[in-house]
Amino acid sequence: MKSPKYGFDLYIKNLIRNPYLKAKDIRLGFLLFDLLTNKQLDPLFTTLPKEEFRISSIGEQGILYLAASRAVSDGYEMISKQSLFDLATRSKMSLTQSEIIKILNKLHSFFYITCTEICKENLASNRIGFKYKCNELPLSMQTKVVHIRLNQRFEKLDFTNQWKAIKRKKSKVKVT
Repeated sequence: MKSPKYGFDLYIKNLIRNPYLKAKDIRLGFLLFDLLTNKQLDPLFTTLPKEEFRISSIGEQGILYLAASRAVSDGYEMISKQSLFDLATRSKMSLTQSEIIKILNKLHSFFYITCTEICKENLASNRIGFKYKCNELPLSMQTKVVHIRLNQRFEKLDFTNQWKAIKRKKSKVKVT
C-alpha cells in the first residue's frame, strides 16, 4: 500500500486496517468522514428516518441552545433534519436504527469519532456536579439526535501498526 498523502487517505487506512471493525463499521465511518469533511454537513444527525423524526421534540421548537444565556446570539444551533439513517440508506447500506447506534458507539470507543447524545440528561444544568465513572459514555439505544465530531488525529497519524501491537498483547495473555 502506498504511503497516504492526504488526511482522507490516512483516515481511511486507519479504518480499514483496524482488525476489530467489520465492513459495515468501516463503511459508516467512511460515510461520516465524507459527510463531515467533504460535504461539510452540520454535525447534528438523527438516527431515525427523516419522516419519523419531529424537530419540535428537541430543544425549543427545533432550536438547541448551546450557551447558558439565551441572550448570546451565537449560543444556539438550528437543528436541521438530516437523517444518518437516510444518508446510509442512500449510500446502499441496509442498517437499522439500533445498528447505526451500535456502530457509532464502536467508532466512538476506538476514538475515530466523538458522539454526544442530544437529550435532557445531557443538559448542562443536569450535569452540575456529575462525575464520569468511566472514560466514555456510549449512546443509549433510544438515541434520536446525536452530535458527531471526527477525531482529526486519525487524519494526521498512522495507527495501523498499533492494532498489531494490541493483538500481540492480547495473544500473550494466558487464561487460567
